Amino acid sequence: MIRALLWLFIVAVAVLDTGFSWRHAKECYEMPYEISLEDNPVPRWAFALAGMPGVTLYRWAWLGFAWVMSTAKVRQAKYVLPVWTVGHGLLLVLLVWTVMMLR
Repeated sequence: MIRALLWLFIVAVAVLDTGFSWRHAKECYEMPYEISLEDNPVPRWAFALAGMPGVTLYRWAWLGFAWVMSTAKVRQAKYVLPVWTVGHGLLLVLLVWTVMMLR
């Protein structure tokens, strides 16, 4: 039950992150790297290649990969969910802070 709730939280934050990216695509991907909201060069490359659908596909492919790896029968699988939960908690804080700063 807890596992399902944590994955629900992760997916909810991913939906918020994707929505933020679509709404602020110009600030995230079309500005020079130094003043862009997106620091990761791979989504910036995906945007240049395929626009926002490419960024969305990249984001959700990683989420799917993490879910698959968390169910794998390997020792390290037990760390995927806690790490992604903390990472998405921090992402949520960053999204809220960024939205407040953009107002």
